[in-house]
Amino acid sequence: MDGRTLRRYFQECNEKYFSSKLPAYSIRTTGHVSSLGESGRTDRKNRIIWVFSPDDQLGVLLHEMAHAAVASNHGPRWRHEMGRLRSMGAPLTPRDGESGPAPLTRDAFESAAREVLSDSSEMTYAQFVKYFGRDYGHDVASIKRFKKRYPWTLSAFAEATAQCKREADIIAQFRLRSGR
Repeated sequence: MDGRTLRRYFQECNEKYFSSKLPAYSIRTTGHVSSLGESGRTDRKNRIIWVFSPDDQLGVLLHEMAHAAVASNHGPRWRHEMGRLRSMGAPLTPRDGESGPAPLTRDAFESAAREVLSDSSEMTYAQFVKYFGRDYGHDVASIKRFKKRYPWTLSAFAEATAQCKREADIIAQFRLRSGR
């Protein structure tokens, strides 16, 4: 599926599932999963939806549109939105919108950090952990206890921060070269 077709699907899905309330987004596709293993990504600040995966592009587009609609990652608000879409018969992938928090693994934590940091690059570890606990449904009563229980989260957050900085630098170089 090419970008033009996905843009048309965005407009159709915006009308059908979101009552045309989503602002216009640029839809871009690469036809392969990203280097981070993502099938898609939403850049709310620049209003760009990336569809990386060649498989189930419509499902990935709707997944990303749900992110755009609720300005949330995979937390309760996003899962609620996915449930709403599923109840309307939207063609989602089977795992999308399952209830309950995702398992707390290094990959899940780092992926969530990359997603958030791509929008809020100045966020600190403590701010992210509070956000993560709230939006992803994990118990974070104390940052100190969380850090003690999951010591690897510090290095995962640092790696996510470095990755987002590298991506921002690449985008800045591209804009500089293309005059945007």
